[in-house]
Amino acid sequence: MSLHAALAALALLAAAAAPDAATMFQTLPDPGACARAQPAAAGQPLPLKGPLSETSAASLMAATFLALQDLSGSGALPAEAPAGGCPVARFAAEDRVWTIHAGGPAGARQLITTPERTDYFVVVSGPSLVDAAEWNRSRRGLPTVTRPPVYHLVGVDEDLHLLVRTYDGPPSAETVAQDLKDLLEARLEALATHQQAGGTVNLAVETLGGPQAMLFRPQDFKRGDTIAFYGPDGRFLRPGPGGGLVFRGSGYVCPTQYGDFGRSRVLLLDPSDESLDLACHLAGQESWLTVFVTRTPDTSDDRKVFEARIKAAEAESGVARRLSRPRRTAEVATRSWLDSDGRVQIMLVARFGEYVYEMHLTHTEAEQEAAGKAWLALMDQLENGAASPADQVEAWSAKR
Repeated sequence: MSLHAALAALALLAAAAAPDAATMFQTLPDPGACARAQPAAAGQPLPLKGPLSETSAASLMAATFLALQDLSGSGALPAEAPAGGCPVARFAAEDRVWTIHAGGPAGARQLITTPERTDYFVVVSGPSLVDAAEWNRSRRGLPTVTRPPVYHLVGVDEDLHLLVRTYDGPPSAETVAQDLKDLLEARLEALATHQQAGGTVNLAVETLGGPQAMLFRPQDFKRGDTIAFYGPDGRFLRPGPGGGLVFRGSGYVCPTQYGDFGRSRVLLLDPSDESLDLACHLAGQESWLTVFVTRTPDTSDDRKVFEARIKAAEAESGVARRLSRPRRTAEVATRSWLDSDGRVQIMLVARFGEYVYEMHLTHTEAEQEAAGKAWLALMDQLENGAASPADQVEAWSAKR
């Protein structure tokens, strides 16, 4: 699964239909003094289509972070759409009507909303790419302003931000409407995502090399946070063969595919080297496979640790019926069951050196064959690329 498919989590394409959706763009009469007081708008999109050079990619990621992370204390963008003021225009996209408001939260120039939706778009300003690149060299304080700001069209869904376009000046309402219409109707691809947790930016545009993701504030990572990566960041993930992503520490390679299951993302659950925790997530149509790799050098409690992980998964999914007797050794534990929604759950927890691997497959009856192929591809990788207990993993998978 591509990054663009993962961005569907923003759910910006599911707004309710409106009766006058045939109108593409309409300026509203008498928008109010606050709209008339705004400076002239003639900003044009910056040429940021891929492939970007490593320098341009780093500059865009830094500029995105600086515009959206609320370093200046002006207030973060709210998780849900705020009330709009000063409506200036409306437009239709995919049989839905959106309203463009002058002004918006956290000093935004424009706010774009549609009824009965909590996600929304804004146009916000931020440092130029040149100033962002200079700040990125030290990452201290706020950037020095030497150039006029750029403006970003951004989608907001809770703490996830989608960078749609970056302009060299304030864009007009009609420009914003056209770009959003192109995005929502799949004629325009987004540039990047930003996540508040850790100040994480992932590029969606192709690059010529270097990191495709950056974690700008790992010190802000809190217990319970989860950070998503879609490409190598140079610290936790590096490029591997065939588009794989190599995990820091363990060396496990998260591939682009296991069988017909495609990689959707890598999750960072703990950034510390002492208890580093990364997860490779792949998905089919309605089924998924996740491989958690956690640094756990102390082997003394392995049996308890393995059992606790399985019990936690059982409690989360519910157990309608056991499908196999649990198996446990000093280095491997396995379990399979039918969950409360009628899906099959298969788990294998094993130790490879200092790392505990938790492999968890969830599949529907319709995808049993595809799920089985994905699981066997994972087993093959572990048997051929990891140290003991490969023989025990092989023996268990053969009995499946």
